[in-house]
Amino acid sequence: TTPQPTTTTTPLPMVGPLTLDDYRSRWGNIGEHATAQVVVQHLSFNSLTAPQLTSVRNLLVQNLAQAAGVKPSDVKDMDGNAPGISLAGPGSMSSESLVGNCGIVLPFGQVISDIARALRKERTKKNIADDLSRVTGIGSSLSVGALQPSDIDVEVDKNGQDVFFQSDQDISGMLDTSEFKLASDRYMTSPLTQETSDLVFSALDVNKDGQLSDSEFFAVSWLQRPSEPTLNVT
Repeated sequence: TTPQPTTTTTPLPMVGPLTLDDYRSRWGNIGEHATAQVVVQHLSFNSLTAPQLTSVRNLLVQNLAQAAGVKPSDVKDMDGNAPGISLAGPGSMSSESLVGNCGIVLPFGQVISDIARALRKERTKKNIADDLSRVTGIGSSLSVGALQPSDIDVEVDKNGQDVFFQSDQDISGMLDTSEFKLASDRYMTSPLTQETSDLVFSALDVNKDGQLSDSEFFAVSWLQRPSEPTLNVT
């Protein structure tokens, strides 16, 4: 008889004495929190009708979620409503622009630097420009024929509401062993003992500098390792 191939999936690695699934589930599988601002030049916020504002809001949420690799419900307006993005006029900027502000909750294993690159890509800006230009009747609110990627500006930053930021007591941008243990006590669904905390911390500290960056804390290198199925023929 011909040997039949069997497919097995490489198990997730261990983080000290914890499985990677256990580690991230204790944090609720919630990663960093980002804030994003989208500025659309040549589009007059004050000239848009209520239906047009709804369309613009929905399209911005969809494009930001897709580029960031999150669900639309992870994109929230400044009042915490999801899916959503807060739209406003330009303030001190040109009168012919629209500003959108939102928060984005990342899945565990992603950090803000990851999505910042994705949101600032030319492709993301082009998708936003193309979609907004197709909103019914929006031409009368544009000072140009059609929006271009160069008319879209996206800025991304931390919003200070995630576990890592809240646990960084000395505001160093890193967590030491005591800050990590305190984070476990405050925010984990099942806090770590001191011994387990020290072992997990050591496993996460990839560069062995005695501190955890946000990428190390959220196990980015662990969760972004290839997990392709391996083929065993017996």
